[in-house]
Amino acid sequence: VNTTSAQNTTTIQINNNGPGDMNWVASSFDPWLQFVGDSSGTNSGTITVNVNENLYCPRNGRIIVRAPGALYSPREVFIHQKAGPGTNEVKLFSNDPNNADWFGWSVDIDGDYAIIGAVGDNEFGNLTGAAYIFERDGCCSWVQKAKLHISDAQPLDKFGQDVAICEDFAVVGCHRGSTGYDEVAFLFEKPAGGWEDMTETARLYPSQGTWAPGFGEAIDMSGEYIIIGAKDGSKIFFYEKPESGWQDMEEKIYFSQPNSRYFGITVAIDGAYAVVGTEYDEYGSAGAAYVYKLDWNWGYQTKLVASDGQPGDAFGTSVDIDNDRIIVGDKEKEAAYIFVRENDIWYEEQKLTGGYSFANGVKNCVSINGDYALVGAWENSDSTYLRTGSAFSFVRTDLGWSFSKQIFNSDLAAEDHFGSSVSMSGPYTIISAHLKDNLTMNDVGAAYIYCTEGDIVTSVSTPPEQTLPVSYDLKQNYPNPFNPITTIVFDLPRPTNVTLKIYTILGEEVTTLVSEELKAGTHKYIWNPVSLASGVYLYRIESKEYTLTKKMVFLK
Repeated sequence: VNTTSAQNTTTIQINNNGPGDMNWVASSFDPWLQFVGDSSGTNSGTITVNVNENLYCPRNGRIIVRAPGALYSPREVFIHQKAGPGTNEVKLFSNDPNNADWFGWSVDIDGDYAIIGAVGDNEFGNLTGAAYIFERDGCCSWVQKAKLHISDAQPLDKFGQDVAICEDFAVVGCHRGSTGYDEVAFLFEKPAGGWEDMTETARLYPSQGTWAPGFGEAIDMSGEYIIIGAKDGSKIFFYEKPESGWQDMEEKIYFSQPNSRYFGITVAIDGAYAVVGTEYDEYGSAGAAYVYKLDWNWGYQTKLVASDGQPGDAFGTSVDIDNDRIIVGDKEKEAAYIFVRENDIWYEEQKLTGGYSFANGVKNCVSINGDYALVGAWENSDSTYLRTGSAFSFVRTDLGWSFSKQIFNSDLAAEDHFGSSVSMSGPYTIISAHLKDNLTMNDVGAAYIYCTEGDIVTSVSTPPEQTLPVSYDLKQNYPNPFNPITTIVFDLPRPTNVTLKIYTILGEEVTTLVSEELKAGTHKYIWNPVSLASGVYLYRIESKEYTLTKKMVFLK
């Protein structure tokens, strides 16, 4: 099977390399992929597949070609349709707008869900605040599903200071709680009936007696962990979901940097790593970002600084993390820096400027997602209006990071502050303009969702013909860290008796995944430690000619 792609079309070439006749048939598992002409034949032939609707919608599809009796049958063809340029900007606004709502003060997006903070909402009094959850409906449509507020809301709560959403959970920061604490954060879980039925699940506080002003003004969430910054107290707090559920959650650990001003002004977390910004490190220096890592518990790993940092900079104003890369903004230098992790060591990969003035003056204005980086610049002006705001997108290639596009909202106007908060997830980007006016009210706010920039084409991959390994090899498990399951892969160059066992970090045997003679080839085994505690585990392969042990981390 060979494949080629053109705009909205994929061509699959079938070749018979054997001595006899070969009958084949192709099947589509996705209604948006339609065959043009024959989808079956004998010996060699061509299949043409067209995209029949929503040409600009990013999605994945699959074609299977079966040839009974053929050596490599069946073969799968995976088709990925990218987003189109300038794809369908979607403007989000609340269903109950009012003057000075500041809808878009903070935003976050994860998969098909987006959350938007509106600290100025006054439904229960002046500046009580609110947060709104939107869900993707179809290809490029987003619908408001819920308005979040707290049951005992008070004036000046400023609920919505920062927001985070991860799968079916949302976390919202609040400037002042009504329970005697200065600040508090709130966790919400999507009920079985949908976001519309959602009520408050848990309240998060700093440790009893811990001085933590600013708690809740910076929040992020990944899996079963939440990180919360308290910049005015120069502290950060980690929370972990208990086995009994989030409703019983308590603080797991906290860290402080007393010699850093505004430590915790911005935070981000992804998997087993978290990054924390501090705008002025050591009182007046160039600023810094601190990286924390989860092993048995969260612990400090390293400190990131700009290679060209100078006193008076504000490196650490904004941060984000995605897998093995971190982006750090510096509002004074009007730049952003990418750091990459290799062999568990972080180093500066590239400074993003491109000769453009970012003026990224608020905390949540950088985001990184795979090969894309985004920098919000809410103070930028276009040729006509002041402080319309904009966002700058960058893309990573084999040559490094390069400027891709400056993004403006389609209905830009003076003082929109577009770019005041940004977030990316998969093919979707959300950018807010929290001072956007509507036709009758001022500073109502808005948010805009875009598809990631790309060509309107399909790209195709096909599994290669299997070749036997030339040597023994035990791969690193994936994902790692993991929850709830992980995959262990190893290569055997020849048939042999093999054992694959799991041990605790102390060497106590946990289970045996395999103990038998296996044929030559690549073998995969799934491990699901459903009843075990979080921690570091060892997996060990043994054969007559080969023995190797590796570590993996289970996060519960």
